[in-house]
Amino acid sequence: MSIDPTRARGTNIVRPWGWTLALVVSEDLKEAIEREGLTGTRITVA
Repeated sequence: MSIDPTRARGTNIVRPWGWTLALVVSEDLKEAIEREGLTGTRITVA
């Protein structure tokens, strides 16, 4: 799966069409989640 950055328009969170649980997040948001030590998420890097 890949996200077209021109269509995402700088959005930090995108829910793929037809997926109810998956979210695609920006690298900046991923790093902020990790830096704050937030729990309850699973980040998979593709």
